[in-house]
Amino acid sequence: MPDSSNPTLSISRASVQGDRATLDMRIDNPSSMDVRVDSIDWTLVQGPLPVADGTWDMGVNIPSKGAHSFSKQIVFTSPSLDPAASEIEFSGRLDMASGASSLDEASFVVTTPVNR
Repeated sequence: MPDSSNPTLSISRASVQGDRATLDMRIDNPSSMDVRVDSIDWTLVQGPLPVADGTWDMGVNIPSKGAHSFSKQIVFTSPSLDPAASEIEFSGRLDMASGASSLDEASFVVTTPVNR
């Protein structure tokens, strides 16, 4: 019987430079079937305030038991950084989809140093 486990999305590193954050991520496909990831909807929050949201078009085929690593930049839609802060904690949601089907939805919290 095929293993139909859903792919998982993880953040391996985050950094902040000026008005943008960079997230290094990886999608793992534990399934015995290939999977296509069409998009990732995301929301980024700092403290109680949303600072950015959107959709990344992916169009990536991940083979059975395979993985796909990638980086994405997020430009903040409003000024959100305390000029004196040495590190920032972000949280948010990621929803990975194939067509109209959700593959994985997860919350995240990332603490990262601020580079000016």
